[in-house]
Amino acid sequence: MQSRVSFIVPVYNVEAYLSQCVQSIFMQTMKEIEVICVNDGSTDRSGEMLDELARSDQRVKIIHQNNQGLAQARNVALKIASGEYVQFVDADDYIAPSMLEKTCFEADKTNADIVLFANSNLDNQTGKITPAPWSLRVKLIPTKAFSRKDCSDTLMMVTQPVCWTKLFRRSFLLGQGLEFQEISYAEDVFFTMMSLALADRISYVNEALYLYRSKHPGSLTSFADSRQLEVFCAYEKLYDELNKRGLFVELEYTFVQYVLNSVNWYLNGARNRDNKVLRQLFCRELREERFTRMGILDHPFDYYADRKAYEAVKSTLAQM
Repeated sequence: MQSRVSFIVPVYNVEAYLSQCVQSIFMQTMKEIEVICVNDGSTDRSGEMLDELARSDQRVKIIHQNNQGLAQARNVALKIASGEYVQFVDADDYIAPSMLEKTCFEADKTNADIVLFANSNLDNQTGKITPAPWSLRVKLIPTKAFSRKDCSDTLMMVTQPVCWTKLFRRSFLLGQGLEFQEISYAEDVFFTMMSLALADRISYVNEALYLYRSKHPGSLTSFADSRQLEVFCAYEKLYDELNKRGLFVELEYTFVQYVLNSVNWYLNGARNRDNKVLRQLFCRELREERFTRMGILDHPFDYYADRKAYEAVKSTLAQM
């Protein structure tokens, strides 16, 4: 049976959550799937659990490799994926049973390269599930099927720069030569934002179909340390690629708003944790030529959609 969707699941030391993740994939109401799991050098039982899953279901393909990072694991899986669509799932998260049925229906109906949807947050410490309205801002979307030409000013604010709240048409990813940037943090910023910029048709399902697990040991987003500085590598690569493909002038406004809000978010995180050293490191990066050449902070005050964010970043820079 031809797979309609290739699930790509990078796995690294997640034995406590892996079964729930994979079972949520098996429980999809659409069954024409393949599941590509990349064991990225796990030192717990994750690798053994994956081998057991592969023996029990022929739709599961396992790649074992030395630890090379999340981006490389996804890129390796993309090379062998065979489905019409690709869906990324992190192994410590899980998905709604109807995810594929709803997103594939929308993709087929609108001939979309990407279908967006929302997520909810699962607090791993309390078990509480809360909505994440910022994961899909439908009010910024002008029409059901759209592209950058329809919302060039808001494109990069419609969704978060994560790959797992999107269904991608595989032929679109291959045709555009899109891969994940091999950095250890913010590795999907370039992939996600560049795909939005290049897609001819984007649609959405206005539902939370993905459960993101937060506040657990090992989660990258649980850290507030210097690894976060790699986000500047992502900004720079996105900026350079937009220019290379002749899209920057068209998308400059949304790019500036996205980067400014992103930087402010990181600075707020460091401030909330009273991490002065991390704030100093971020300010150092903001003064580097690789950042200043993008002109993020060089526009008139009324250019910015979130002027409080602009003031906060400028104020932090002045203090550090």
